[in-house]
Amino acid sequence: MRRSLFLILGLLLAYAGVVVFLLIPGWESAIETRDAIGFASYTRERQRQRAPADDQGQYAALTRTANLLEPYFINADEDVAFFDTLETRAQDFGVHVALQFLAEPQPGTPTLVPLHLTVTGPYEQILQFSGALESFRSLFIIQSFTLEPLAPAQGTVTATIKLNSLWK
Repeated sequence: MRRSLFLILGLLLAYAGVVVFLLIPGWESAIETRDAIGFASYTRERQRQRAPADDQGQYAALTRTANLLEPYFINADEDVAFFDTLETRAQDFGVHVALQFLAEPQPGTPTLVPLHLTVTGPYEQILQFSGALESFRSLFIIQSFTLEPLAPAQGTVTATIKLNSLWK
């Protein structure tokens, strides 16, 4: 009899716990946060497996050359060399990053110029940017980005993007 009573009480408590669990406001947001953390963890493992590292244990620099006469657009699905760790899951988070040139380089001279970062989407707080491309850091939750000159210019600019892991 006592054992049955404890069993019934246990089942009632479990049922009440499930009901409360489903009624907590903002629970969907907690699930999204958990998914974002899981995705970050997934990309970290992919970085360790696939990204080359330099002597400091940072990921090797990747160089992109953009023609300043027209917008430079990189799509996550097309540029495998740069977005290899993203695959297609970034699209689930709806994140878009736009980078714009803030300074006009000398025509025909490869120059590393300061950039401005604009992020839209539900996970702005996950991305960090410190002012110039060589300092760019993120969790690779990026769907695409666009490089556009703020003023007409001639020639090309060589942008060196150094991707550093947030986990050493």
